[in-house]
Amino acid sequence: RDTLKAIQEALKGGPRTIPEIAEATGIPSPKVLWHVMAMKKYGKVTEAGPAGDYFRYQWKEASS
Repeated sequence: RDTLKAIQEALKGGPRTIPEIAEATGIPSPKVLWHVMAMKKYGKVTEAGPAGDYFRYQWKEASS
């Protein structure tokens, strides 16, 4: 649960790549990727376009 909250807080600061989220939260990239993909599947996170070799992800507000 704390992992999800940390990722959510990181994304509320604006779109970020998986490595940026990992760096901001101290959570290993593979674990961040797994959680972000799960949140994307359930409509909590959306892709925000490419950033170099990575995609940026952004938090999708509850209103949408």
